[in-house]
Amino acid sequence: MKTQELSPDLIQLNLRLTDGWMEDEKARTSSHERTVLYYDRALKCGDENTPGETTPLFADTLTISGETARVVKQEETNGVIKTTYAYDGARFCIEVRVDAVQEHNAEAAILSAWGRSVTVTDGRLSLD
Repeated sequence: MKTQELSPDLIQLNLRLTDGWMEDEKARTSSHERTVLYYDRALKCGDENTPGETTPLFADTLTISGETARVVKQEETNGVIKTTYAYDGARFCIEVRVDAVQEHNAEAAILSAWGRSVTVTDGRLSLD
């Protein structure tokens, strides 16, 4: 049985849109395979001797639906039953891309770098 593509609808990544994280709904694609998150505060950078600041977790759980186990094929040969799942060998990967922009003139820098209009007030970013 050939491995089938795993539908993104069977995967639930629980985003923690708290503690400064926000989702850019305008950037969501029709396929649900891309999510764009922004952290609303500037982080202090580090150097070789001192680590920089980190963000809270943006997600806390990943769940794959039990429906994946229902797509199964069973073959019997000489009294031996071989069970093969359609999703055998399937992989799920989370790819994270992190970008940063300068704090000085942040609104223009973000628009230039990411093409996203934002407002920065008292060091906090909000999506326009």
